[in-house]
Amino acid sequence: MESERSLLSSPRKPEKSAVSRSFRQPLRTREKTQNATASPNVKFFVGKAEEVLPEQYEKNHIKADVIVVDPPRKGCDELCLETIVKMAPEKVVYVSCDSSTLARDVKYLGENGYEVKRVRTVDMFGMSGHVETVALLTKNAYTVISWEMKMNQDPFKEYIRESEPNKREKGYAWQTAIGLQAVDGLKTSKYLIDTAIRNIEGDISIDEANSLLNSYYEENPKQDPGDRTEEADKVSVRIVKVLSETGFSFTPNEYISIHKKLFTGIYRHAGKIRDYNITKKEWILDGETVLYGNASELRDTLEYDFSEERTFSYKGLSINEIIHHLAVFVSRLWQIHILRKEIPERRSIFIKYLRTLGLMPQ
Repeated sequence: MESERSLLSSPRKPEKSAVSRSFRQPLRTREKTQNATASPNVKFFVGKAEEVLPEQYEKNHIKADVIVVDPPRKGCDELCLETIVKMAPEKVVYVSCDSSTLARDVKYLGENGYEVKRVRTVDMFGMSGHVETVALLTKNAYTVISWEMKMNQDPFKEYIRESEPNKREKGYAWQTAIGLQAVDGLKTSKYLIDTAIRNIEGDISIDEANSLLNSYYEENPKQDPGDRTEEADKVSVRIVKVLSETGFSFTPNEYISIHKKLFTGIYRHAGKIRDYNITKKEWILDGETVLYGNASELRDTLEYDFSEERTFSYKGLSINEIIHHLAVFVSRLWQIHILRKEIPERRSIFIKYLRTLGLMPQ
């Protein structure tokens, strides 16, 4: 009891100090808020991060040196993370109350150019199994693909996923055209990617894109005879034009002419029917060959296969049955090998045919 009386009768300065602190703290907060809102360098946006951040980035092109996120237990929204990577801040500070979603999101950031520099845990949930974690991530310039490089691999993803129909169709056409080059082991240039984006955005037509590309290679002729970038670029823009054309008839003549459309000025044999018999080892058959069409019967064989396809009915077939029939049809055309050089790019005609059957988006 003595100690209690002594405590109660002690000077009241601490009480006064405590009271004054309780009044001063909200005042400081109000002052800071007023100072922040009055500053021309500070703006506040109210809303979900996955909505506000992408909107500000796309419309106003905002950038940041440091981004701090403090999401709920579910972690950051995928669109929010994608936008952070696009903005490419030097540092990302991630405050998390759930270690599993933190690990998931850090993995995504790690795959897109960031590495964890420091992690600190803070026990803010006493007597529980939860812990607050703060992680500092910085850009890694050495071991991880940057966003720009990743965009060069698939720069049309956003157009296909989120754009209005016209841009989405163009984005799909360009993605398909460049993807067909990759099937043949070819890579396109950054100049083509930039030109493609200008076409998707409506700044230039596909014919203007083709003209720009031709002028570019006239001014910048290739130095290495083994470099096929020019071929990949020129064929890509031609495939996009083919896919963009509205008129289409799936006939033997169209099948042959597509090769000429794509490779005129690149190969001397563009669009020319094979006039000699061939045997060649196919990697897809582990080096074995197949019996290719006889050179004297190529046109007749092609006409026969197309006539069979014209009379075939897809009505009532399951998707597996349709796929099986198309696989047999395409393999027969491949075995005819009517042209001197069969190329993956001619698959663009099958894309158009599948569209007419309603099996692919227009």
